[in-house]
Amino acid sequence: MVEQEVRNAAGEVLPAWSLGKQGQAQNEAERLDHRRCGGRTGVAHLALSHQQQCATSTKAECVSIDVLYPTVSRRRRSLITPRKPRGTGEWVAAAVVGVILSAALRQGAHAAMSALPAIALIVVPVGLGCAGLVVTARRARRSALARADRHRLTGVRLALAQLDTLDPTGFEHAVRDLMIRDGINARHVGQRGDQVADVLGQDQTGRIFVAQCKHTTTAARVPVRIIYEVNGTARPVHRADEAIIVTNGGFTRDARIQAAKFGIHLIDRDRLHQWAHDGVTLQTMLRYPVTLH
Repeated sequence: MVEQEVRNAAGEVLPAWSLGKQGQAQNEAERLDHRRCGGRTGVAHLALSHQQQCATSTKAECVSIDVLYPTVSRRRRSLITPRKPRGTGEWVAAAVVGVILSAALRQGAHAAMSALPAIALIVVPVGLGCAGLVVTARRARRSALARADRHRLTGVRLALAQLDTLDPTGFEHAVRDLMIRDGINARHVGQRGDQVADVLGQDQTGRIFVAQCKHTTTAARVPVRIIYEVNGTARPVHRADEAIIVTNGGFTRDARIQAAKFGIHLIDRDRLHQWAHDGVTLQTMLRYPVTLH
């Protein structure tokens, strides 16, 4: 059996009996640990020796043991804990590091600002080019859809009996389809708050058409009030070149007189038959003067 020596703070060898029962138990545990480690001093042995020496040593001596056996006396930390500088030297070092980092940041910011014009020369043209491609693609798509609609509606004919059976929204869609048939890129916009416009369109020359639709199932006549409403929004709001009111009924005499003064085109039941059933184009219909009867 290996006899483990026990020394005091002065380095003198102490007999095992001088430790008392607790010391002997610790000495016995130390020998068992020494035997498990194959006769070599292990971590557990160092820890036990450290406990024994701290029990009989001063605080300063225990600190020196902590320095000698850092892996045993203190638990290793996984992260570095920041702390305030201690002493003049550490404060000076921290100030130097701060100055260096500040200078590096200023230099980096200056370099970034210097590079902005070069970056702008690259980014701005690329962005404008991408935006141009998007706009061109959208215009091409709209043109393709308009061509498809014109092809689909080429030669379309609608009888008055068919138009009479429609509801107001269906009638607005029928007017839109007739405008598309005649080469006008038209879309339905009629809804609440439409500002007195049910169909908006533009032909290949750039002329803007605004159509207000009035469907009736009782052969009613459109009053003069509608003329004033259309006149108040067609040109000021929708920038219309041609303002049109379409009905499957008729117009009052006052409405016809006021429409002639405002330059608003009226398509009553008779002219609707020529446009929808006979195939006369809207451009031709707009050359007809407004009749007063």
